[in-house]
Amino acid sequence: MATSVCVPLVIGLLPGVWRRRADAPPAPAGDLERRRKVWDVLSELYLDTELVERDYARIAAILAESGYNACQIEEILYREVHPVLRTNLMSVAGVWAGFDLEWLEAQILRRRRRHSDFAIIPAKSLVRGSWAIIEAQLQNTLS
Repeated sequence: MATSVCVPLVIGLLPGVWRRRADAPPAPAGDLERRRKVWDVLSELYLDTELVERDYARIAAILAESGYNACQIEEILYREVHPVLRTNLMSVAGVWAGFDLEWLEAQILRRRRRHSDFAIIPAKSLVRGSWAIIEAQLQNTLS
């Protein structure tokens, strides 16, 4: 009986592959003003709350205003925000009220960023569904 409950969780924690689909966004340190807004709104995907349709629409609108394309935002999501915040979604009592932006920025900038076109993203599936909804809305907004 415990196996049927644990299997989806274990599968959800398996790494996913990410592949760069466009030019990389500028380095975070040289693009902080724009990047902070993107980090802040993407961090909502990692809160211990359930997003609804209007949340996805608001997030997509903010991301569309950032000036990044959908592929660059995906890279920021999986290569910058996800490594710092993914454990919140695995926590029994995760953060639900919001992350401190100064803390988030410091954590992201502290990490050493690799410049490869491929990456193994642990627990990518935890936000893959939310990202798919936002990306579809973003594509409609940008086209």
